[in-house]
Amino acid sequence: MKKSILVVEHENETREKIREILLANDYTVFIASSSKEAIRSLNEELSDLIIVDMMMPEMNGIEFLESLHRTYRLIDIPFIILTPNNSHENARLSMLRSADDYLIKPFKTKELTAAVSTKLNKAGKIKEQYHKVKDNILLSVPHELRTPLMPINSLSDVIEQTSGNIIKEDLQRMGSKIQASAIHLNARVEKFIILSDISYKLTETRKNHHVANHKLKDFKNTIEETIGKELKFYGRADDAESSVQSCPLQIDEFYFTNCVKELAENACKFSEPDTCIKISGRNSGTNYVLSFENTSNMLTPARVKNINIYNKYMDSESVESGLGLPFVKKATEYFGGELELSSGSNQCTKISMHIPRAVQ
Repeated sequence: MKKSILVVEHENETREKIREILLANDYTVFIASSSKEAIRSLNEELSDLIIVDMMMPEMNGIEFLESLHRTYRLIDIPFIILTPNNSHENARLSMLRSADDYLIKPFKTKELTAAVSTKLNKAGKIKEQYHKVKDNILLSVPHELRTPLMPINSLSDVIEQTSGNIIKEDLQRMGSKIQASAIHLNARVEKFIILSDISYKLTETRKNHHVANHKLKDFKNTIEETIGKELKFYGRADDAESSVQSCPLQIDEFYFTNCVKELAENACKFSEPDTCIKISGRNSGTNYVLSFENTSNMLTPARVKNINIYNKYMDSESVESGLGLPFVKKATEYFGGELELSSGSNQCTKISMHIPRAVQ
């Protein structure tokens, strides 16, 4: 099957030149003269590789790359950025922002075809390795675990291949980004282990024994501190409205704290900056209801309806919500509660944990 390449270039002559070269090398080629056209093209059909000009109007190449990397289903597509002649600063910046390669204009036909072939082959090997892992374990490694590996792989490649030409400041920035990605990856792995642990414990004997021995008394400070850290991390500290009561709950503090963290992270990731995130906690009969409400068009009831740890990784439509909601759902159910999601026509999403109140 032919590999498909999307060329995003506002200069007609350059765009047609690239198109002719790629067609002559038996690739399927899609073209776009702007970022908006490119996004429309990707919504209709995903490409195996994207070639984008750094100096695009409206949204430059790096901004375009970053906008696509915020969409999980597009983050694995390799990028080649075209930079103007003598623009080595733009080239370095491209690599720092996780572009897979760059070409300096004007480039030779052999340079273009070599870069395209190398990136497609590398992407193919990564996909092949992923499918081997997927075939050998019961639960495939979710996309959320692979995401932080991308900057680690790409930046370490840059350091290895061009170590003698990298200035100290760029090397430090690359090292910082690799370290941040490693920390992110470790957090994802820890979450996956906890999720697996909950699944293992979900038998009535273990569950009843475990639940009966855990009560959380005063958690208001825990909620405020945990939510505050997440909102600050995402630059959303001023976007929150919080009204939380406190009462004894039938849940382990460790799992409760992690559930709160995941719901706060989810609200930040799937809503726009400067929009309100409402957090409320109140008694409701024998349960305590902790809710996070935000504006989002990404988490619909249909998408969350079938969240569970087994079909989660096989459902490409729901992969965007990552491991967070399956974790919260399993942890809440483990302690006798439930996770509820409602979504209105005004794109308002509300996710609520119903947790049993502890018997006094």
